[in-house]
Amino acid sequence: MMKDIEKITQQLRESQKQFIDAIRPYSKHQDWRMAPTEWSFREVAAHMATTEEDCFKKRIHLIVTNQNPDFDYYLNTGWDFSQIELTSSLEKWVLVREEIFDELQNLAPEAWEFTGNHVTFGEVKLADLLQIMLEHDLGHLSEMQPMMTSFKDQA
Repeated sequence: MMKDIEKITQQLRESQKQFIDAIRPYSKHQDWRMAPTEWSFREVAAHMATTEEDCFKKRIHLIVTNQNPDFDYYLNTGWDFSQIELTSSLEKWVLVREEIFDELQNLAPEAWEFTGNHVTFGEVKLADLLQIMLEHDLGHLSEMQPMMTSFKDQA
């Protein structure tokens, strides 16, 4: 199982790097958006950092401490990210992810079996939550592709 954890941890590092490498060039155009109802580059970056801290980090901690928590579906729509610089969000995201990895690094083997209960995903272990994090990264990276293409087409 530890090989699987090492693998997903490496994948999370790589997906975060891919995301950051993709969005960082747009920091000077951080408020550009494809349409009035779509997120800007700034908002996408802030969403990633905020979700990492307010959702994933907290949920991992609750599972690690064997609290068998119940989780609702997490949304941060409606938040005002307009004052958060894109680069600051990226820096925060990296920092918080490393804090998560630090917490997981020296866990006792039995802690990897602790669970929480998610309204959508059902029973989740730490490895499941790491997989959800990876899917979140890759999903938003994929969603940004049309945004980046549209920006380049208009430039």
